Parts: sequence; structure tokens; C-alpha cells
Amino acid sequence: MITRSPLVQYLSLNAIYFGASFMWNTLHPIVLPLLLLNYGSEGTKNTRLGMLTFAGYALAMFIQPLSGALSDQTRHRWGKRRPWIVYGGGVAIGALLLLALSGSFWMLAAGYLLLQVAMNAVMGPSHGLIPDSVREGHRGLAVGLRSLLDMLGIIAAAFFAGLLADRVGADAPVGLLMAAVMLGGGTLLTVRATRRLQGSADAAPRSRRQSSREVFDVGRMRKMLDVDMNEHPGYLRLLISRFWLLLATSLVLSFGFYYFQDALQLDNPAGAVSNLMTSIGIPMGLVVLPAAILSERWGRKGLSLGACAMMAICISLLSLARTMPAIRILGLIAGVGMGTFVSVNWAWATDLAPLDQAGKYLGLANLATAGTSALGRLMGPVIDLANAWRANIGYTLVFVLAGASILTALYYTLRIPETRGRYSVSDPLAIPLDPSLGGDHL
Repeated sequence: MITRSPLVQYLSLNAIYFGASFMWNTLHPIVLPLLLLNYGSEGTKNTRLGMLTFAGYALAMFIQPLSGALSDQTRHRWGKRRPWIVYGGGVAIGALLLLALSGSFWMLAAGYLLLQVAMNAVMGPSHGLIPDSVREGHRGLAVGLRSLLDMLGIIAAAFFAGLLADRVGADAPVGLLMAAVMLGGGTLLTVRATRRLQGSADAAPRSRRQSSREVFDVGRMRKMLDVDMNEHPGYLRLLISRFWLLLATSLVLSFGFYYFQDALQLDNPAGAVSNLMTSIGIPMGLVVLPAAILSERWGRKGLSLGACAMMAICISLLSLARTMPAIRILGLIAGVGMGTFVSVNWAWATDLAPLDQAGKYLGLANLATAGTSALGRLMGPVIDLANAWRANIGYTLVFVLAGASILTALYYTLRIPETRGRYSVSDPLAIPLDPSLGGDHL
């Protein structure tokens, strides 16, 4: 049997985040806007993009916490998280292939919504893997590596999108097929790594395994989703802070393709989006791991406040930038701020979430993540209406709202209790990672 270091264990455990990040950051900024240009008029393109993605993220807001809560209670011979990851990942890959073959708007919409359902059924349970298996005091490293893989997914997607735009004319089906390959690879690595988790408290004895009717009982699901945030006010404030910061980035990046095309009148908006994603992704990748580790020593709050301030400055200046070199420089600075925030914020969430309900509470963090994306996409019709009144004024409105959102996030961050890697609720220690985690084949 192969014995692996904690670093390799944590990377294997979080591999699905790389696949998911590559997939979403290939689809949303470039491939989906390109596909939607084939269906409808030029004047309603922001509306089509905004409303379709709003519907997808509205589903995500419900499905991810539900799947996380269900996985907390799942008893299966594969363990409580792994069945969701296996089956959900398979459906997601099928949905990507459906998107690649779509020949109408409604077929495209069906594939996209199916993808949202499947991926969020995967990610809710996946969020519980670190609390399940990593001891207190080591979560900064584990979460930092999770965030690092997220960022590497962004960088890889940006690099690939640039090649796609420059060499094969932004061929959307090629991008979707590559996304399916990356998602499948990340899913397999995580599934392989989680095999050892069932050797602790994760797998159910044969006599206690559940039928699908028990898992999806409506009354039981309502009980599992019952959350009293009055018992965890710090976690509630963290969700609110996360919501407003991510709303700002969603507002700016959701319609970046059309902003470069209309306001800056660039010949290759897909290439411009790729360059901006790379400028943001590289510094994010460099800072997420040290930021998470430093937050164990320096505390979560100070680093989070600094990140919010940095993002506020960058958004303000980005609204004034008119050249790609200036945009790239601001992207580098924003990447440092964003990487610090998302990494430390997730480490903070693992401190504040009750361990025995980790899947449910960390799944609720998706109310902030998917909620901001959903709300941000509602700006699509507003942008089109404002631009019809005065050229490109809709994009200016986006920057104004993004700046206000970051200031709100900063205010709520000030009110979250410091943890420095300590639990704020009284829970037993997590199960330590088995030294041979990841050593067995699926």
C-alpha cells in the first residue's frame, strides 16, 4: 500500500474543485455567451444570458444545501459523500455533451439547467469532505489547497479559452468537450481519495443502509434543512459578507464579454476575457494557500478586511480603465484581493459551521455564492434597457453597484467573530485523514 503525505492527500481530496472550476470558467465567461449569440437579436443578448444563468443559479441556491444536508444523513456502502459525487458527476458530463450538441435555444437551456442541477448535487456533499476528514489546526492547509485548485482551474480555463479564440475561432463545442474531460478527471481523483473515508465513520453497516425513498422523504428533508441562524450569528454574518463581496465580482465579470465588445469595441472580446481571467487567476493562485495558512496565525478578520479594501479600490479604477494593459494591471491587484478573501473566508466558514452538520451549513454558503451569481445575472435586462437609452450606460451602472456591494461586505466582515482556526461551537474533533488516503484504486 502506498503511503502519501498530507499534501498529496489534500490535493486528491479536493481535485474535483479543479475540474468544476475549469468547467464553469470555460462555460460562463466565453462559451455560453458565444452560443447565445446564435439565438436572438443583438439588442437582447445580455437579457438572454442574464435570465438563463439566473434560472440556473436559482436552482443552485436550493439544490446545493439540500444535497449537502442529505449527504450528512446518507448511509451507503460507498460512504455518505461519495455516491453523490459519482452519480452527480456522471450526469454533469452528460449535460455538457448535450450542450455541445444543442441546435436550438431550448435544447441549450435544458442542457445548462441539467448541468446546474447535477453539479450542485455534487458540490454540496463535496463541501463536507474537509470537515469530515481533516483535524482542527490543519484545515487552513486543506482549505488553502482547495482554493488553490479553484484558482488553477480559472488559470487553465483562461489559457485554454485564449487558445480556443486565437486558433480555432472560439469553437464552443471544443471548449465543452475539454470541460467534460477536466471535470471527469477531477471527479475520479476525488472519488478515489474518498474511498478510505468510509473506513472510519463514513460507511454504513449493511443493516443500516437506506433506500432511495428514505433518503428523499419530503418530511425528513424539511427537518434536515431547518436551520436556526440565531444559534450561529457569526456564521450568518459571514454568509452576508460573502454574498456582497461575490455579488460585486459577479456583476463585473458576468457581462465582461459583451462589455469588451460594446464599450471598449475590441476586435477579439473572447481573447480579452481570457487575458483578464489570466491576470486575475494567476495572483489568486499564488495567494490562496499562504493566505489560508497565515490566517491560522494572524487571524481571519484582518486579512479579510484588507482583501475587501483592495477589491473596492480595484473596482473603482476598473470602471475608468480603457486599455487592456491598464485592465490587466488592475486584474493582477484584484486577483490578490479576491484570492485572499475566498480562501480565508472558506477557512472561517469551516470554523464557524457545526461539525455534525457540516454538509448542510457549508452547503448553505452556496446561498451566498449562487445567490450572488443569480442576482448579478438579473442585471442583463437592466443593461440592455439602459444601453438602449444611452450607449453603454448600463455597464457604468454595473461598476457603481459593484463598488457599493464591496463596501457592504466590508461592514459585515467587521462584525464576524475572530476564530484563528478555533471552533466557535463545541463539536468533537474531525476524523483524521488516513495516512494511506488516496492509495487505493476505485
